[in-house]
Amino acid sequence: MIEYADVVFRLKSGKVNCVTTMSCNEANAVPAAGFRANELIVFAFDNLGGRSLEDGLYVLEARLQDAECADAMVRFVRASMQGWRWTEENQAETVSIVL
Repeated sequence: MIEYADVVFRLKSGKVNCVTTMSCNEANAVPAAGFRANELIVFAFDNLGGRSLEDGLYVLEARLQDAECADAMVRFVRASMQGWRWTEENQAETVSIVL
């Protein structure tokens, strides 16, 4: 876990393997960080049957070639979806936790 600032630049520098972003914020920093269009893979939760306050995960394609990293990404997405399903099924408790 890292402080949430300049995440696109941290991804480009290799300091992190994957970041969550919002298309209205960090996605605008992608060109400034020097990414080529075919270099970045975006997993949009809405397109994968899920909903999130964020828009998706951004990960370098080269990192997905590493089996350990790819496995971690899969486990992270599955755990995230499990957590979101729990919040949907336990709305009152979720609100209580957030507040």
